[in-house]
Amino acid sequence: MKKILIIEDEKNMVAGLKFNLEARDYEVIAAFDGETGFKKAFDEKPDLVLLDIMLPILDGWEVCRQIRNKSLVPIIMLTAKSDEESNLKGFRLGVDNYVCKPFSPKVLLAKTKALLKRIDHAADKDDEFYYIDDEFVINPPAHEIMIDKKKCALTTTEFSILLFLVKNQKVALSRDLILDSIWGENYFGDIRIVDTNIKRIREKLGAKAKYIRTIRGVGYKFEVG
Repeated sequence: MKKILIIEDEKNMVAGLKFNLEARDYEVIAAFDGETGFKKAFDEKPDLVLLDIMLPILDGWEVCRQIRNKSLVPIIMLTAKSDEESNLKGFRLGVDNYVCKPFSPKVLLAKTKALLKRIDHAADKDDEFYYIDDEFVINPPAHEIMIDKKKCALTTTEFSILLFLVKNQKVALSRDLILDSIWGENYFGDIRIVDTNIKRIREKLGAKAKYIRTIRGVGYKFEVG
């Protein structure tokens, strides 16, 4: 049973989300302020976090920042701010997806299911190691990347994007194709989230980022040599 942590100060909303999620066999825990939520993100070890922005004590941005300093747990941000810059800020901090308030429970449930399915797919359906070079190895079952014998920590979304590029080596992949493959065809939002995540991946890969090439006017290509 997957465990979901809701960090949200609106208790009526938490009750509604809890009811809908538990009806679909998820275990649900909740926190009503940012500080408690941050602690539960580590003490309870959830499979996914639903995180509001406007929270007492610590706001959602700071909670996300602190979680990402120590954990790669998938995060869906619940936000009343629908402007593109706010959403991009979340993606820059490592948010995997977002839902704008007010939202339909069906939309949130669909995004929750899709994100958890993406994790399971990476772990269960792909047991092949990818040896990019002598110092760069991707291990999908363990959701690990090793560079110079050290782990390189990518979020669930970042890992999925990198793996998608690697599986389609030497193919120029458009931003739309990457968006549809990772976030799903029903995603409606700023396509710049692809560029934001690629930027974060490159920063984390360091010298190995050279394999991710920008194809002007198209998108990106992973190419060795």
